[in-house]
Amino acid sequence: MDNLHKAVRAAFMTPFMLHSRNDGREMALIHLSNHQAARNKMLGVYYSKQNKFSHFGKGSLYTLGFDEKFLNDGHKLFDFATKDEEQMVLELQNDLPPRIHAVIKNGSLPISELFNEIGNYTAARNEVILDVVKSSVVDGEFSILSKDGKAKRASTMPKVNDRIILPPQKSFSFGSTKKGQRDRRYSGFAYRMQINMVNSP
Repeated sequence: MDNLHKAVRAAFMTPFMLHSRNDGREMALIHLSNHQAARNKMLGVYYSKQNKFSHFGKGSLYTLGFDEKFLNDGHKLFDFATKDEEQMVLELQNDLPPRIHAVIKNGSLPISELFNEIGNYTAARNEVILDVVKSSVVDGEFSILSKDGKAKRASTMPKVNDRIILPPQKSFSFGSTKKGQRDRRYSGFAYRMQINMVNSP
């Protein structure tokens, strides 16, 4: 698969190993394009014909290629049906944040680059990816900046021209805010913590 991808020089290669229920044969169906929108539209065709095609393996994040063990494992068929997409979303909620952390540079990642990064390795449509990113933002994992650099609310659906950023680190200070002046916001907490340490067996 990787060699084919390099040979054709297409930006996006959407390969699925498909299984025919009628004659029991398997074949590779590969869609090549240079635009993310074309890849997304092709996936829409798969979902509109759900239960007509079966992909071997999970739909969330996978590697290019084919594992023969899936031939005898019916539970590994991805049918582009509602139940499969729901399971894919659950998997993406676990798999996507670490992938974002792995590719983000200088604390910022354009969503368009995220699509480029995982577009060849997922059966998720763009709107599903954006919804999973939104869930991570709601959980405090990331923040979103609009194309003009303004912070977006966590409840707002991200767009392809937005950027994912790492949220600022939370810091706690039990020292002084000004010379000779204690930080009253945490002094009570620090005092209770000190008492507990003294009284602990």
